[in-house]
Amino acid sequence: MDPACARRIVEEFLAAATSGRTERLVALLTDDATAVSDGYGPARRLLLYKTRERVVGAVAFEVSDGKVASLHGIAAADRLARLNVAWRQHEPDAPVISAW
Repeated sequence: MDPACARRIVEEFLAAATSGRTERLVALLTDDATAVSDGYGPARRLLLYKTRERVVGAVAFEVSDGKVASLHGIAAADRLARLNVAWRQHEPDAPVISAW
């Protein structure tokens, strides 16, 4: 799937999640979708939550056949510190959400 299509699906998923439209949210998930977190809070499309110039959380979306197949959340400060350094060195694409 091309990056633009994957980004559109992630944007639709986030719009449905923040609007409370659960029917649309569920429709954007594969039948066997999974979610994994590092246990520290709210991380293949990367969504970064930034406050000022510091990443405070990240979610990676795996998109398959036009739907979200998995989400992987990262909020552990030590892991995010490395992500902050990498983000400042090379910002590959604008995050879907740049501020929370």
